[in-house]
Amino acid sequence: MSIQARSISRLAFQGSAGLLLIGAVLGNAGALSSGETWPGLKSGPYSVGFRLIQTYDHSRTFKRKADYFGKAAEGERSRPLQISIWYPAKPARDAEPLKVEEYYQSRATETDFRSVSPERLKNSVSELLELMMMEWRIPPQRRAEVKAKLDAILAGPAAAFKDAPPELGPFPLIIHLPGYNGSPTDYPLFEYLASRGYVVAAIPNMGAENREIDDERLSLDIQARDMDFVLATMKEYPFVDVENVGASGMSWGGMSNVLFAERNSRVAAVVTLDGAITMPKELDLIESQPGYAHKKFRAAYLQLMTAPEEAKFRPKDTRFYDGLKYADAWMLQFSGTDHEEFAVGGLRLRNATETDPARVAYFDEVARTILRYAAEFFDAALKGKPEAKAFLGRGPEENGVRKGQVRRTASKAAHPAPPSEDDFARLVRAKGIAAAAKAFEEAEAVDPELSALMASPLLGPLFMEAFDAGKNEEALEICRYWAKRIPKEPGPWFSMARIHRKTGNTAEAIRCYEKILELVPEGRTAESARKALEELRKK
Repeated sequence: MSIQARSISRLAFQGSAGLLLIGAVLGNAGALSSGETWPGLKSGPYSVGFRLIQTYDHSRTFKRKADYFGKAAEGERSRPLQISIWYPAKPARDAEPLKVEEYYQSRATETDFRSVSPERLKNSVSELLELMMMEWRIPPQRRAEVKAKLDAILAGPAAAFKDAPPELGPFPLIIHLPGYNGSPTDYPLFEYLASRGYVVAAIPNMGAENREIDDERLSLDIQARDMDFVLATMKEYPFVDVENVGASGMSWGGMSNVLFAERNSRVAAVVTLDGAITMPKELDLIESQPGYAHKKFRAAYLQLMTAPEEAKFRPKDTRFYDGLKYADAWMLQFSGTDHEEFAVGGLRLRNATETDPARVAYFDEVARTILRYAAEFFDAALKGKPEAKAFLGRGPEENGVRKGQVRRTASKAAHPAPPSEDDFARLVRAKGIAAAAKAFEEAEAVDPELSALMASPLLGPLFMEAFDAGKNEEALEICRYWAKRIPKEPGPWFSMARIHRKTGNTAEAIRCYEKILELVPEGRTAESARKALEELRKK
């Protein structure tokens, strides 16, 4: 991808940055009342704190020792991770909330943690405003109006208090990844979740060795590891429950977070906001990750997306959702929206540029729906709240969503997870092969591909374990099931013959060797069976 194409791609696909970041600073369509993070949506019971953590993952490098021209790298070479954290807090009575511009100023320090002058921060925002004007194609006659709205929003209050003391907790952790090359600027979502009793830790969407993605396939692994690093970092904070974890992501971040959750069993709930996991070419990338499979995903899942027949940004593909077998899952497909509307920070502020009040009102409702469903989903999956589970079980209109806003819904309950090889072995030891076989065959009915597990060298070691322990009948039962699973293979029959010879049952041993010759009448295996038959028949 060329530099020019990559720059355009960054603005078109980064979720909370670029076009969406532009939206995230463009106005105040509907003033916030006290106790709101979105117009018309009451926040949760907690005040919200915000802090910025700047740290390094020293297990990975971000800078090479020297550049192409041989110039040595300056400063820290480890991978920088700037983590923005929103959390339930108890601010002082006279505390002033952050200004919205402080969220955007933090973009200036995402890869360089050295202190930044006020002038540099001001310039970084000014450059952003210029980019907004260009990308939104604001006509000259409206630029003064839009500029005034931008300035007002940037100078206005957020709902969070900087470095406020945290509530005791511990609170469930939500790790958020924005879209392609994006920054964590969907602050209405983060503030809303924090007000409802969650810690939200959000990081930039970066490439392996650059602030921007430099290898798309590799970036999925890089970003999943970034989220792992955030999880490990948050363990240092006593108000965070790192054993009760969710993940959210918009656009490209709504695919990297799936890979993170598929690999990390601490993650119990995942939300994707028109995620790349719903796009066919992007799905090809995650499916190419070593060891990845949709059916391995175990976390509860909420997929909020544009209806496929209305999608303009990218075509849609629901094969990830369709392939889920062992996860409770819900899907809402929205009408009248496209990709960028799912970055609620962008949507909240972009509405200021709209000239149609009905359009503003509709998108305000869309954002409220997204925020409510994300929070209720996490309440159901991470807090086990019955009322949240009931919310997810109702139709959107029953939950107060405007008729027609959600074009299509779907949900499905998780099947019981299949036993792994270790699970199967433990089940055999604890309850016997019959119980283990029953559990496995019930899982196999859901996923026929599990049959391959029994073709692997699993039952042989279990036979040897029972045989060496003198549990002959148990060993024989394992062999019988083994033979049932691989009826054309001689291995189980050799093992059965071994048991019968040990116990002095010559007739049954002979029958086993004869069966082997039926299966493989020629070759070295047949020669071994014939030799054993000759020895037995001489006795």
